[in-house]
Amino acid sequence: MPITSDPALEPLHRATLRVIGKSPGTGLVLPQCHIASCAHVVGRGTPPGTELRVQPWGRQPVEVRLIAIDDNADLALLGPPVDAPCPVELQQLMPLPLDGQIQRGDRFAAIGFPKNTNTQTIQCEEIQAEYEFYTHRQNQPSLLKLKLGQFRPGFSGGGLLNLRTGRICGLVKETRDEYQNLGGRAIPIEDLIAFCRHAGLPLSHAEPPPAVASEQAQALAAFLQQLPNGRISPAGDCLSNGHC
Repeated sequence: MPITSDPALEPLHRATLRVIGKSPGTGLVLPQCHIASCAHVVGRGTPPGTELRVQPWGRQPVEVRLIAIDDNADLALLGPPVDAPCPVELQQLMPLPLDGQIQRGDRFAAIGFPKNTNTQTIQCEEIQAEYEFYTHRQNQPSLLKLKLGQFRPGFSGGGLLNLRTGRICGLVKETRDEYQNLGGRAIPIEDLIAFCRHAGLPLSHAEPPPAVASEQAQALAAFLQQLPNGRISPAGDCLSNGHC
């Protein structure tokens, strides 16, 4: 089923980009020309101020700057180069609304650029994962643990879309097993919000998002729920399990 032209998928194009870092990975678009990703994608130990490249959907790579990084929490915040305006290629992007509300049995879609694919095959993988539990230990980063499904290599740093709420509830971190459907782990959106605030970017899921962003996210979630189980691509191509 060709899905390139479906308007419900437009939020994927404008809220996700490829991060060209030490490891294959994805970035989640945030307000004010900022981008969130994982520290291991950028490269653990990379000093703030380092210039990197990101690649929006269908566009050439552009330079950005590492603003803040937390190796322990596995979070990184990117933004425009010093004393430079937001690159034109990033001005058309639009964040998806954030909401940390999760219930047992919720289903999710992981949004990202799989390893060994080009920028035209951004995929929203409806992983059929269900929320298992939330871990929080003293001096240890919090994690959302998901059962079933897999996060593919290259999805790290991408958004985790809750198909019930139509909002981003976390940042993809890792799969539990690359070869078996044992689920994966994601960084709770509350931790990302706290990290960004500390870095000087005030975020809050309590603030209502622009109506158009909220409506588009809801339409996207509804669209994904109607598709056959498996992987889809806004490029319109059938992926490995043949469901399109």
